[in-house]
Amino acid sequence: MGILMTAYPTDAARAQAMLAGAAAFLTKLSIPTPFLEAIENIVA
Repeated sequence: MGILMTAYPTDAARAQAMLAGAAAFLTKLSIPTPFLEAIENIVA
């Protein structure tokens, strides 16, 4: 389980990451809140 962050998101990359077990797929330009929430979900 992990968090994937990219500056070049595509639907195909998102699908592949989620199928591989990613807990979150975030864009590099995301505000910090989704990133922190993803970390909290992994740790919980």
